Amino acid sequence: MEQSVLSHFGMYLDQEVFLLPEDKKNLLSAFEGHDPVEESATEEEPEYPTLSYEGNFEKGVLVVHLGDQLSQPLSSLLLKILDAVGCSLKDIALIGATALETVPVQSIYDMDPNKIIVFGSLRHELMSVKPGNYQIIQHGGIEYLFADDIKEIAEDQQLKRELWNELQVLFNIKKK
Repeated sequence: MEQSVLSHFGMYLDQEVFLLPEDKKNLLSAFEGHDPVEESATEEEPEYPTLSYEGNFEKGVLVVHLGDQLSQPLSSLLLKILDAVGCSLKDIALIGATALETVPVQSIYDMDPNKIIVFGSLRHELMSVKPGNYQIIQHGGIEYLFADDIKEIAEDQQLKRELWNELQVLFNIKKK
């Protein structure tokens, strides 16, 4: 490592620099117990903000929807759909997209979800793994399902069918 540091000094100095053995000993004794490589390894990792959500997250299922809060009819529809696959509010973490927009994806990973269901298109790094709607993908030990906005699903019977088919696969109710 000394050689690489010294070679970088060559960019700034136009003459050779020599380190005498006695100077080397003095420098080493001055920095004894001070290992810059070891110190950088022990630096704490940055703490990411924790997310606030609705539900108890007992089954590790994260559900993200557009907006801040779901209207009562949409919330009822979503909970009815999740109930059909054996999940209730106590099993999931329900988060609005507006709460996620300024939060790094690491905050989501720190929650340690095993399934993430996203309704609608978010402006978030989480969308980088999206292959398309109604396709289950496994990435980093997490199963993802991306779907249309819950408002669109509520109004379209075909979208309800597509969501239902994929949820059955995601929750091991039906094999694909």
